[in-house]
Amino acid sequence: MREPLQSRWRARLSWAKSILLLYRSIRLRYCEFQIPETADSPPLRGVYIGEGISLAYYLKLYRASVSQSRDIPAWRARAALTGALAAFPIVLVEINRLLDFLLPPGGLRGHSWVQHETDLCSARYRQRRRGIERGWGRKVRKHGYRFVLTRNEHDLAVFYKDYYLPHMTYRHGETASTRSIGVLRRALRKGFLLQVWRNEQWVSGIVADRTEKHRVSLLAAGLHASERQRMQDGALPAAYYFLFQWAVESGLRTVDWCGSRPNQMDGVFQHKTLWAAEPKHDPWHHTEVVFFLAPAVCVPASIRQQLITRGAGFISIGDYLSSVGSATFPRNPTPGGRAN
Repeated sequence: MREPLQSRWRARLSWAKSILLLYRSIRLRYCEFQIPETADSPPLRGVYIGEGISLAYYLKLYRASVSQSRDIPAWRARAALTGALAAFPIVLVEINRLLDFLLPPGGLRGHSWVQHETDLCSARYRQRRRGIERGWGRKVRKHGYRFVLTRNEHDLAVFYKDYYLPHMTYRHGETASTRSIGVLRRALRKGFLLQVWRNEQWVSGIVADRTEKHRVSLLAAGLHASERQRMQDGALPAAYYFLFQWAVESGLRTVDWCGSRPNQMDGVFQHKTLWAAEPKHDPWHHTEVVFFLAPAVCVPASIRQQLITRGAGFISIGDYLSSVGSATFPRNPTPGGRAN
Protein backbone atom coordinates (compact mmCIF):
# COMPACT_ATOMS: atom_id res chain seq x y z
CA MET A 1 0.00 0.00 0.00
CA ARG A 2 1.33 3.42 -0.93
CA GLU A 3 2.30 5.64 1.98
CA PRO A 4 -0.22 8.49 2.51
CA LEU A 5 0.92 11.92 1.33
CA GLN A 6 0.62 13.41 4.82
CA SER A 7 2.86 10.67 6.24
CA ARG A 8 5.51 11.27 3.56
CA TRP A 9 5.56 15.00 4.30
CA ARG A 10 5.75 14.36 8.04
CA ALA A 11 8.78 12.15 7.52
CA ARG A 12 10.55 14.76 5.39
CA LEU A 13 9.74 17.71 7.63
CA SER A 14 10.69 15.80 10.77
CA TRP A 15 14.39 16.16 9.93
CA ALA A 16 14.04 19.91 9.64
CA LYS A 17 12.20 19.93 12.96
CA SER A 18 14.98 17.93 14.60
CA ILE A 19 17.58 20.39 13.34
CA LEU A 20 15.59 23.40 14.52
CA LEU A 21 15.19 21.89 18.00
CA LEU A 22 18.84 21.02 18.53
CA TYR A 23 19.12 24.09 20.78
CA ARG A 24 17.11 22.19 23.41
CA SER A 25 20.14 19.94 23.91
CA ILE A 26 22.34 22.80 25.10
CA ARG A 27 21.20 22.03 28.64
CA LEU A 28 19.82 18.67 29.73
CA ARG A 29 17.94 17.47 32.78
CA TYR A 30 19.73 15.01 35.07
CA CYS A 31 17.36 13.26 37.49
CA GLU A 32 18.02 10.39 39.91
CA PHE A 33 14.92 8.47 40.98
CA GLN A 34 13.85 5.48 43.05
CA ILE A 35 11.36 2.90 41.76
CA PRO A 36 9.51 1.19 44.65
CA GLU A 37 9.41 -2.55 45.14
CA THR A 38 6.76 -4.41 43.13
CA ALA A 39 5.44 -7.95 43.23
CA ASP A 40 8.07 -9.03 40.68
CA SER A 41 10.98 -6.64 41.22
CA PRO A 42 12.99 -5.14 44.09
CA PRO A 43 13.32 -1.40 44.68
CA LEU A 44 15.55 0.06 41.98
CA ARG A 45 17.53 3.24 41.48
CA GLY A 46 17.59 4.91 38.11
CA VAL A 47 18.75 7.99 36.24
CA TYR A 48 17.10 10.07 33.55
CA ILE A 49 19.23 12.27 31.28
CA GLY A 50 17.57 14.26 28.55
CA GLU A 51 15.50 17.19 27.40
CA GLY A 52 12.94 16.56 30.14
CA ILE A 53 9.98 16.19 27.79
CA SER A 54 8.93 12.77 29.09
CA LEU A 55 10.45 12.89 32.58
CA ALA A 56 7.19 13.55 34.43
CA TYR A 57 5.50 10.79 32.45
CA TYR A 58 8.08 8.13 33.31
CA LEU A 59 8.17 9.13 36.98
CA LYS A 60 4.40 8.70 37.10
CA LEU A 61 4.46 5.42 35.15
CA TYR A 62 7.10 3.93 37.44
CA ARG A 63 5.58 5.52 40.57
CA ALA A 64 9.08 6.75 41.22
CA SER A 65 10.27 9.34 43.71
CA VAL A 66 12.98 11.85 42.82
CA SER A 67 16.23 11.74 44.78
CA GLN A 68 17.85 14.70 43.06
CA SER A 69 17.35 16.69 39.88
CA ARG A 70 19.42 19.36 38.20
CA ASP A 71 20.31 20.81 34.82
CA ILE A 72 23.65 19.97 33.25
CA PRO A 73 25.37 21.57 30.23
CA ALA A 74 25.64 19.46 27.10
CA TRP A 75 29.41 19.20 27.37
CA ARG A 76 29.03 17.36 30.70
CA ALA A 77 26.37 14.94 29.46
CA ARG A 78 28.80 12.23 28.28
CA ALA A 79 30.59 12.15 31.66
CA ALA A 80 27.25 12.12 33.48
CA LEU A 81 26.05 9.21 31.35
CA THR A 82 29.27 7.26 31.90
CA GLY A 83 28.96 7.73 35.65
CA ALA A 84 25.28 6.76 35.62
CA LEU A 85 25.93 3.57 33.65
CA ALA A 86 28.54 2.54 36.21
CA ALA A 87 26.42 3.28 39.27
CA PHE A 88 22.74 2.73 38.37
CA PRO A 89 20.94 -0.37 37.06
CA ILE A 90 18.47 1.69 35.00
CA VAL A 91 19.40 4.66 32.83
CA LEU A 92 16.99 6.47 30.49
CA VAL A 93 18.31 8.89 27.89
CA GLU A 94 15.91 11.13 25.94
CA ILE A 95 17.72 13.18 23.32
CA ASN A 96 17.35 14.61 19.86
CA ARG A 97 17.67 11.66 17.49
CA LEU A 98 20.29 13.54 15.46
CA LEU A 99 22.59 13.14 18.45
CA ASP A 100 22.15 9.38 18.68
CA PHE A 101 25.71 8.80 17.42
CA LEU A 102 27.03 10.28 20.68
CA LEU A 103 25.55 7.48 22.79
CA PRO A 104 27.53 4.38 23.75
CA PRO A 105 26.42 0.98 22.44
CA GLY A 106 24.13 -1.21 24.49
CA GLY A 107 20.92 0.83 24.54
CA LEU A 108 17.42 -0.26 23.63
CA ARG A 109 15.95 2.44 21.43
CA GLY A 110 12.34 3.48 21.29
CA HIS A 111 10.14 6.41 20.37
CA SER A 112 8.86 8.99 22.80
CA TRP A 113 5.50 8.70 20.99
CA VAL A 114 4.02 6.32 18.43
CA GLN A 115 1.15 6.68 16.00
CA HIS A 116 -1.92 4.53 16.72
CA GLU A 117 -4.19 3.50 13.85
CA THR A 118 -7.17 1.20 13.34
CA ASP A 119 -7.48 -0.39 9.91
CA LEU A 120 -11.23 -0.79 9.43
CA CYS A 121 -10.66 -3.46 6.76
CA SER A 122 -8.32 -5.57 8.88
CA ALA A 123 -9.01 -8.96 10.44
CA ARG A 124 -7.98 -7.43 13.77
CA TYR A 125 -10.83 -4.92 13.64
CA ARG A 126 -13.35 -7.52 12.42
CA GLN A 127 -12.47 -9.68 15.41
CA ARG A 128 -12.85 -6.78 17.84
CA ARG A 129 -16.05 -5.43 16.34
CA ARG A 130 -18.23 -8.04 18.02
CA GLY A 131 -16.79 -7.11 21.41
CA ILE A 132 -17.24 -3.40 20.64
CA GLU A 133 -20.92 -3.95 19.85
CA ARG A 134 -21.42 -6.19 22.87
CA GLY A 135 -19.82 -3.66 25.21
CA TRP A 136 -19.96 -0.04 24.13
CA GLY A 137 -22.68 -0.53 21.51
CA ARG A 138 -24.98 -1.97 24.15
CA LYS A 139 -24.39 1.05 26.41
CA VAL A 140 -25.05 3.45 23.55
CA ARG A 141 -28.44 1.82 23.00
CA LYS A 142 -29.22 1.46 26.70
CA HIS A 143 -28.67 5.14 27.49
CA GLY A 144 -30.11 6.45 24.25
CA TYR A 145 -27.01 8.31 23.11
CA ARG A 146 -27.13 10.08 19.75
CA PHE A 147 -24.60 12.17 17.87
CA VAL A 148 -24.49 15.37 15.86
CA LEU A 149 -21.72 16.62 13.56
CA THR A 150 -21.03 20.35 13.55
CA ARG A 151 -18.47 22.89 12.36
CA ASN A 152 -19.86 25.70 14.49
CA GLU A 153 -16.99 27.68 16.05
CA HIS A 154 -19.01 28.56 19.15
CA ASP A 155 -19.64 24.87 19.80
CA LEU A 156 -15.90 24.26 19.37
CA ALA A 157 -15.06 26.98 21.91
CA VAL A 158 -17.48 25.43 24.42
CA PHE A 159 -16.04 21.98 23.77
CA TYR A 160 -12.49 23.21 24.27
CA LYS A 161 -13.22 25.09 27.51
CA ASP A 162 -15.80 22.83 29.17
CA TYR A 163 -15.03 19.35 27.83
CA TYR A 164 -11.55 18.87 26.38
CA LEU A 165 -9.22 20.81 28.70
CA PRO A 166 -10.97 19.79 31.98
CA HIS A 167 -11.05 16.16 30.87
CA MET A 168 -7.38 16.08 29.91
CA THR A 169 -6.35 17.74 33.17
CA TYR A 170 -8.53 15.41 35.22
CA ARG A 171 -7.21 12.28 33.52
CA HIS A 172 -3.53 13.11 33.03
CA GLY A 173 -2.62 15.98 35.35
CA GLU A 174 0.79 17.50 34.69
CA THR A 175 1.60 14.88 32.05
CA ALA A 176 -1.33 15.97 29.84
CA SER A 177 -0.39 16.84 26.27
CA THR A 178 -3.08 19.13 24.81
CA ARG A 179 -3.67 20.77 21.46
CA SER A 180 -4.33 24.48 21.02
CA ILE A 181 -7.73 25.85 20.09
CA GLY A 182 -6.12 27.08 16.86
CA VAL A 183 -5.20 23.54 15.80
CA LEU A 184 -8.75 22.33 16.45
CA ARG A 185 -10.25 25.34 14.65
CA ARG A 186 -8.19 24.54 11.54
CA ALA A 187 -9.34 20.92 11.73
CA LEU A 188 -12.96 22.03 11.29
CA ARG A 189 -12.20 23.19 7.74
CA LYS A 190 -12.31 19.58 6.52
CA GLY A 191 -13.24 17.80 9.70
CA PHE A 192 -15.91 18.21 12.34
CA LEU A 193 -16.88 18.27 16.00
CA LEU A 194 -18.85 15.16 16.92
CA GLN A 195 -21.19 15.88 19.81
CA VAL A 196 -22.75 13.08 21.87
CA TRP A 197 -26.13 13.85 23.38
CA ARG A 198 -28.26 12.08 25.99
CA ASN A 199 -31.75 13.51 25.83
CA GLU A 200 -31.08 17.27 25.73
CA GLN A 201 -27.67 17.17 27.42
CA TRP A 202 -24.38 17.38 25.51
CA VAL A 203 -22.22 14.87 27.41
CA SER A 204 -19.06 14.31 25.36
CA GLY A 205 -17.39 15.04 22.06
CA ILE A 206 -14.56 14.50 19.61
CA VAL A 207 -12.78 16.79 17.15
CA ALA A 208 -11.79 14.87 14.03
CA ASP A 209 -9.85 15.98 10.97
CA ARG A 210 -10.10 14.76 7.36
CA THR A 211 -6.70 15.48 5.82
CA GLU A 212 -6.88 12.41 3.56
CA LYS A 213 -9.73 10.85 1.61
CA HIS A 214 -9.87 7.48 3.37
CA ARG A 215 -8.65 8.53 6.82
CA VAL A 216 -10.10 10.36 9.79
CA SER A 217 -7.83 11.61 12.56
CA LEU A 218 -9.03 11.91 16.15
CA LEU A 219 -7.43 15.11 17.48
CA ALA A 220 -9.24 15.73 20.76
CA ALA A 221 -11.78 14.01 22.99
CA GLY A 222 -13.59 15.46 25.96
CA LEU A 223 -16.15 14.58 28.61
CA HIS A 224 -18.30 17.02 30.56
CA ALA A 225 -17.40 17.21 34.26
CA SER A 226 -20.96 16.23 35.23
CA GLU A 227 -20.33 12.78 33.69
CA ARG A 228 -17.25 11.88 35.72
CA GLN A 229 -19.27 10.11 38.41
CA ARG A 230 -21.06 8.13 35.71
CA MET A 231 -18.08 6.93 33.71
CA GLN A 232 -19.53 3.43 33.61
CA ASP A 233 -22.41 4.77 31.50
CA GLY A 234 -19.98 5.10 28.59
CA ALA A 235 -20.60 8.69 27.48
CA LEU A 236 -17.02 9.11 26.20
CA PRO A 237 -16.76 5.67 24.56
CA ALA A 238 -20.03 6.56 22.83
CA ALA A 239 -18.13 9.31 20.98
CA TYR A 240 -15.55 6.78 19.74
CA TYR A 241 -18.34 4.35 18.86
CA PHE A 242 -20.14 6.95 16.74
CA LEU A 243 -16.90 8.04 15.07
CA PHE A 244 -16.20 4.45 14.02
CA GLN A 245 -19.81 4.02 12.89
CA TRP A 246 -19.58 7.16 10.77
CA ALA A 247 -16.18 6.13 9.34
CA VAL A 248 -17.44 2.70 8.26
CA GLU A 249 -20.62 4.10 6.73
CA SER A 250 -18.57 6.76 4.90
CA GLY A 251 -16.29 4.13 3.34
CA LEU A 252 -13.13 5.19 5.18
CA ARG A 253 -10.20 2.81 5.66
CA THR A 254 -8.35 4.17 8.70
CA VAL A 255 -9.12 5.77 12.05
CA ASP A 256 -6.00 7.61 13.17
CA TRP A 257 -5.84 7.91 16.97
CA CYS A 258 -2.74 10.10 16.68
CA GLY A 259 -0.07 9.82 19.36
CA SER A 260 0.31 7.34 22.21
CA ARG A 261 3.07 6.60 24.67
CA PRO A 262 4.64 3.30 23.56
CA ASN A 263 4.07 1.33 26.74
CA GLN A 264 1.59 -1.53 26.97
CA MET A 265 0.83 -0.66 30.60
CA ASP A 266 -0.14 2.88 29.66
CA GLY A 267 -3.90 3.33 30.07
CA VAL A 268 -4.32 5.33 26.86
CA PHE A 269 -2.33 2.74 24.90
CA GLN A 270 -4.47 -0.07 26.34
CA HIS A 271 -7.70 1.78 25.57
CA LYS A 272 -6.79 2.28 21.92
CA THR A 273 -5.85 -1.39 21.64
CA LEU A 274 -9.43 -2.26 22.61
CA TRP A 275 -10.51 -0.49 19.42
CA ALA A 276 -8.11 -2.67 17.36
CA ALA A 277 -5.54 0.11 17.05
CA GLU A 278 -1.97 -0.86 16.24
CA PRO A 279 1.18 1.20 16.89
CA LYS A 280 3.05 2.67 13.95
CA HIS A 281 6.37 4.48 13.68
CA ASP A 282 5.96 8.25 13.76
CA PRO A 283 9.05 10.20 12.68
CA TRP A 284 7.56 13.57 13.59
CA HIS A 285 8.79 13.65 17.19
CA HIS A 286 12.40 14.79 17.39
CA THR A 287 13.46 12.81 20.46
CA GLU A 288 14.18 9.15 21.02
CA VAL A 289 14.23 7.31 24.35
CA VAL A 290 17.10 4.90 24.95
CA PHE A 291 17.03 2.39 27.82
CA PHE A 292 20.26 1.10 29.36
CA LEU A 293 19.67 -1.81 31.75
CA ALA A 294 22.42 -3.38 33.81
CA PRO A 295 23.10 -7.14 33.64
CA ALA A 296 21.19 -9.22 36.20
CA VAL A 297 18.69 -6.47 36.98
CA CYS A 298 15.09 -7.58 37.50
CA VAL A 299 12.93 -4.77 36.15
CA PRO A 300 9.25 -4.11 36.92
CA ALA A 301 6.43 -4.74 34.46
CA SER A 302 6.25 -1.04 33.64
CA ILE A 303 9.68 -1.36 32.00
CA ARG A 304 9.17 -4.84 30.54
CA GLN A 305 6.04 -3.61 28.75
CA GLN A 306 7.89 -0.67 27.13
CA LEU A 307 7.96 -0.94 23.34
CA ILE A 308 11.29 -0.57 21.57
CA THR A 309 11.96 -0.54 17.85
CA ARG A 310 12.67 -3.75 16.00
CA GLY A 311 13.04 -3.28 12.26
CA ALA A 312 9.82 -1.81 10.87
CA GLY A 313 7.87 -2.77 13.97
CA PHE A 314 8.05 -2.96 17.74
CA ILE A 315 8.81 -5.45 20.48
CA SER A 316 8.40 -5.06 24.22
CA ILE A 317 11.51 -5.05 26.36
CA GLY A 318 10.17 -8.15 28.12
CA ASP A 319 9.67 -10.05 24.87
CA TYR A 320 13.09 -8.94 23.68
CA LEU A 321 14.69 -10.32 26.82
CA SER A 322 12.87 -13.61 26.29
CA SER A 323 13.97 -13.75 22.66
CA VAL A 324 17.64 -13.47 23.62
CA GLY A 325 17.19 -16.18 26.23
CA SER A 326 17.89 -14.04 29.26
CA ALA A 327 15.82 -12.74 32.12
CA THR A 328 17.95 -9.64 32.06
CA PHE A 329 19.35 -7.33 29.45
CA PRO A 330 23.07 -7.12 28.69
CA ARG A 331 24.46 -3.62 28.26
CA ASN A 332 25.69 -4.44 24.76
CA PRO A 333 23.10 -6.70 23.07
CA THR A 334 24.04 -6.11 19.45
CA PRO A 335 26.59 -4.12 17.49
CA GLY A 336 25.42 -0.53 17.54
CA GLY A 337 23.18 -1.21 20.52
CA ARG A 338 19.89 -1.71 18.64
CA ALA A 339 17.49 -4.55 19.22
CA ASN A 340 16.99 -5.56 15.61
